Amino acid sequence: MFRRTATSLKNLLAAVLLLGLALVVAEVGLGWLAPPKPPAVTSQADAAVQRLLVPSATRHHELKRSARLRMLGGPEFKTSSLGLRQTPDSRTGRNALRVLFLGDETVLSARVGSKESLPGRLEQFLERATQRQVHVINGGIPGYSPLLSWLAFRHELHRLEPDLVILHFGMNDVTDDAIYRRRLVSGEHATVCANPLLDEFADGTGPLVRHVRDSALARTALQGLNAEAELRSLAEQYQWTLGNADGLKLRIQHAIGPLRRFANAAKKQDFSLLVTTSPVPWQVTGSESFSDLANQLPDTQWPVAETLPSQILNAACRQYEVELCDPANAFRSFEQADRLYSPASVELSAYGNALYAREIAAKILKTSQFAALFESTGVATVSDQSLSHPSGKH
Repeated sequence: MFRRTATSLKNLLAAVLLLGLALVVAEVGLGWLAPPKPPAVTSQADAAVQRLLVPSATRHHELKRSARLRMLGGPEFKTSSLGLRQTPDSRTGRNALRVLFLGDETVLSARVGSKESLPGRLEQFLERATQRQVHVINGGIPGYSPLLSWLAFRHELHRLEPDLVILHFGMNDVTDDAIYRRRLVSGEHATVCANPLLDEFADGTGPLVRHVRDSALARTALQGLNAEAELRSLAEQYQWTLGNADGLKLRIQHAIGPLRRFANAAKKQDFSLLVTTSPVPWQVTGSESFSDLANQLPDTQWPVAETLPSQILNAACRQYEVELCDPANAFRSFEQADRLYSPASVELSAYGNALYAREIAAKILKTSQFAALFESTGVATVSDQSLSHPSGKH
């Protein structure tokens, strides 16, 4: 009896040792074949910009503060103590008009130098037209939606005391808003959107549990079950631009909701507000120069005739008594529309930044409430000729 029990225990111990050895080999093998990747700070921004970002407890994520950053293939730039991209020759004099430009990666323009960025171009056009010092503050953060821009302004950026706030509404912001709104928490004194990565950092688990959770085996087993959904397909991200807004009514209402908050703040804090938007390639031109994008939108006829986004934004801005700059017609009439975008991308090129900035500047200078800020004696115009050879990459 004793010998039989000992044999059983010996076999059990051998099985446990073999299982342990197999797990060790599997862990080492998976760790070598699939080394751990840094967790994505946000699922709504490309992998190329994740290294620039850190989680936030109030606005989901932000640029690293007081840092030198560089996106792959782009120039190095510095960030301020507020986590905003700095311009080397920023105007800080008392007489400089302060314009805060909020938005996502379109506004940040991390792939080009500060002078070729969207805020940089706008600053040049406004100064040239008004002969006045203008400081356009780059408030672009990759993956942002108007909701996160509002939280950033509400919690910190209002302290910059801008004379004019420009809010860029991207064509993918309806999808972005739906992702971030799941994390939105409204308290008695503030509304915040905490990044789920902060939950992991502060979950109170012991070192053994964290080691098991972070192992290669656990990563493989839980692959796809991350705290936030992976970046959607192109068609899902931009669904409302494709003439198919079925089931999106509530999402669209939520996405444009922050416009009302900005409008109310503008009245209380005495700053002017302008909402802007820019079209994506399939709203502008044919698919010949965008085969990669066209393959991701197989059932889309380029250019899309549907103008639903423009109609909705126009209606919302009229309701909230806010001016809107929609340069879609200027983009469509540009002779080489394909050059307005980076290759195989919805991202604006240096040409696109220049055209978008030109249209915003024209809107500002032709609208009395904005033009009065500059005390200009006249309105200068910027012709297509100035866009023919923009400096920087395109």
